[in-house]
Amino acid sequence: MERRPAFIAMWLDFAREIADRSNFQTPIDEVDAAARVLDPVLVGIREGKLLYGQFYKDYAPTEW
Repeated sequence: MERRPAFIAMWLDFAREIADRSNFQTPIDEVDAAARVLDPVLVGIREGKLLYGQFYKDYAPTEW
């Protein structure tokens, strides 16, 4: 069983329950969300570029 802080587990369970009852479809799934978070990190590791202080849309820096 995965161990998470209680408030996170409670929030995720609550959000999942609400989504199930209302037939809500999230705009992105967990895999896409993880890819969007990790992309700047992996680019920094692979290419040596420090990507910070920028707003990203579709994996590219954009204006605020």
